[in-house]
Parts: sequence; structure tokens; C-alpha cells
Amino acid sequence: MFSKEEKALITEQFWQQLKYKSKRAFGKRHSWVLKNTGIRGIQLKFEISRDVALVVLQCYSSSLEKREWIYDILQQYHRVIADIAEEPPVWDKYGALEELSGMPSVYYKLDNVDYLQQKYWDEIHNFFIVYMTKLENAFLEIKDVLKVEIKELQ
Repeated sequence: MFSKEEKALITEQFWQQLKYKSKRAFGKRHSWVLKNTGIRGIQLKFEISRDVALVVLQCYSSSLEKREWIYDILQQYHRVIADIAEEPPVWDKYGALEELSGMPSVYYKLDNVDYLQQKYWDEIHNFFIVYMTKLENAFLEIKDVLKVEIKELQ
């Protein structure tokens, strides 16, 4: 078991190392899109727990109806996303995994890793970099069309 302070320190070190590895992989000026998608209700994110790591494209809103509606629009592009990402992600309309908090999501998952154990960090960081790049590239390819479709229905 870790104390609250130890866990906070390990978590901070984990994310700092990911930031360093990302910059090393892509160049100094690289930053992930994450919440800066330019589309209200859609975000890219990293999720980590004591047994799973996720790279997620998530539909979020306080309204269940709006979340599902955004997800349905996004799902129209499932083939494009799978082709650009070079492998199909998991589509989860109900955000069934605990880490997804009930939000409709498209994600890649790495099981059996614990970010509090440093021996898993390389595996998790490599997974994050590879799969966020895939998901981000797929999102950026369809972003303009998504933006128009979502705006039309609001």
C-alpha cells in the first residue's frame, strides 16, 4: 500500500515521464490534442488505473441524450477511424468500464498493468504514445466533418 503522498508523487512522476517521452518521440513542440478538440462534447484522453490503461476518444455532456447523439454521429465514421488508426478500436456506447464513467467512448485498452509499479511504465507509455497517435490522427481526419454535423444538430 502507498500513502496518499507517495501515490501523488508516483502519479506526478508517471505523467512527467510520459510528457518527456512524448517530446522525445515527436520533437520539442509536440503536445496532444486532448481536450482541445475544437468540438464541444468530444475529448481525447488518457485513463490509467491499477490494472488498465486506456487511450480514449470520449463523448461527454451532462445530458445523456446529447452524449448518445454525439456518439451516434461519431459512429458513422467507425470504418474511417479503423482504417486511419490501422486497427479497430473498441466502441462502447454506454461507457461500461469503470474508468469511462458511463460516457460513450471509443478506446484502445492495455490490460494487466499498474501505473504505481514503475516496471510497467515503459509498456504503458509506449502504449499511450502509439495508440493516442493513432486515435488522434483518425480524429483529426474527420474533425471538420464532425464539427459541421454536430453543429447542425444542436
